[in-house]
Amino acid sequence: MILVRYAKTIWRHRTLLRALVWRDFCTRYKQAVLGFGWAVIYPIALTLILWFAFEVLQRGPATDRPPLLLYYSGLHPFNLFASCIIYGTISIVANGGLLTKVKVPTETFPLSSVLSGLFDFAFGGVALVGLMLWYHSAVRLSVHSLWAAVAIAGELVLTLAVVQVFAAACVIARDLRYGAPILCQLLLFLVPVIYEVPHDADGVWRLYLLNPLAVYVDTFRRALLDGLPPRWGYFALAWLSSLAALWGSCKLFENARLKFPDVL
Repeated sequence: MILVRYAKTIWRHRTLLRALVWRDFCTRYKQAVLGFGWAVIYPIALTLILWFAFEVLQRGPATDRPPLLLYYSGLHPFNLFASCIIYGTISIVANGGLLTKVKVPTETFPLSSVLSGLFDFAFGGVALVGLMLWYHSAVRLSVHSLWAAVAIAGELVLTLAVVQVFAAACVIARDLRYGAPILCQLLLFLVPVIYEVPHDADGVWRLYLLNPLAVYVDTFRRALLDGLPPRWGYFALAWLSSLAALWGSCKLFENARLKFPDVL
């Protein structure tokens, strides 16, 4: 099975993977004055922009939740997906010199980009915890809050699937490195970041929740802020579609990687 072969390859080269993850993370903030602080500053700045646009300049979403907490709790998991896509799309091209000189398992490059994104996610989580403590009266934690971790795990599976496809496609069509950030900006409005999904989602919301990324962000917010479990049917479907996407991306990547040295 292709997923088993993929897992065995990654495990066999786990030392290389750890080195690549750390290198990718350090490279992002190399020679930056604020260094790792940008992992916190960026989501906070974007949250303040959303707050100013939708709360100050015009009427905000119909919710009693504090706007900053609402926006950041949706933006935090979305940024994990977006940053991994942006950096992961160029992961093969950026390591082209290494691939053409040394025999390296190409699967490690997209995966290292995704895993290095967890560092940003962890640093950004500091601000989220701070907001949850500040607005503690609007937060209801429970045992169901643990589902937030399961939602992030599912999001990582989906993200890796997308990154592998984009990274392979970018080897041939380098324009994708410019298209990936635009796609992420469009997705910002197709995922519940600046609004919430109603508790009783019906009508068009049923179609909306077929988007697995929307389900993961919604589950993350529901679990952490409301202490509610996932929307089981949509959550199970999101996981199944993510696993299916990962299987398909591994198959595509396995076929495409043979051409990488020639193209690069």
